[in-house]
Amino acid sequence: MLEIFNIASWSVIKKAMNNQRGSIIIYSLLILLSIVTISVALIRIISPKFQILREASYSMIALYAADSGMEWCLFSNRTNPASSIPSKLQQLNTIPGVVMGYYDFDGAGVSACPYNAELNFRTVGTYRGISRSLGIQ
Repeated sequence: MLEIFNIASWSVIKKAMNNQRGSIIIYSLLILLSIVTISVALIRIISPKFQILREASYSMIALYAADSGMEWCLFSNRTNPASSIPSKLQQLNTIPGVVMGYYDFDGAGVSACPYNAELNFRTVGTYRGISRSLGIQ
């Protein structure tokens, strides 16, 4: 009688195992899907932070370009430079992507800051789409 019970219980266990065949694949896929979802969410949260860091460094380069332009503007306004633009400023103009512009506060572009003129200028430094402006009045 004991043997019949064991055989009967074994067939029930075997039948239950056959009914659950493939369930581990479903559980594995669910776990994999949840890991991928969490990973994508983290990447979407973190990737804008990298863009902000990159643009902060571009912003500093643009600010230095605007500052150099303003220093040249003050120098030429106070000392009537008969010479050309200083070599440091020329080197800044040759850095790929760095653009400096001189403007009056009405927005009209000017070529330089004239000697002894009223200090009413603004310089704009631009690098990779990021612009920074310094003004003096």
